[in-house]
Amino acid sequence: MNDATVRGKMRLLDLVPEAQEKLSSGGISESAARSLLSMQAIASKEEVVKTVKRIEKNAESGTSDKTIDDAIRNMRHEVVDMWDQRRQAAQLA
Repeated sequence: MNDATVRGKMRLLDLVPEAQEKLSSGGISESAARSLLSMQAIASKEEVVKTVKRIEKNAESGTSDKTIDDAIRNMRHEVVDMWDQRRQAAQLA
């Protein structure tokens, strides 16, 4: 295993505990977990936990990792938009 792979796996330890648990039990894929890492940099813990639950539900129904990754990307965009709106509102206040 090369250094980049080890660093990538070590980053998974930065996931919220609920996501780590689902990853280790097979409830979510490593690919989905990596997407969650970038999402949790800008989203609240509650939003990340809700997303973990949605991913697990989708995975149980046979949804592909690519479809789940696309959904996470879309959610991240929504979170970024919300964050931008809040920041702009704060600047106007």
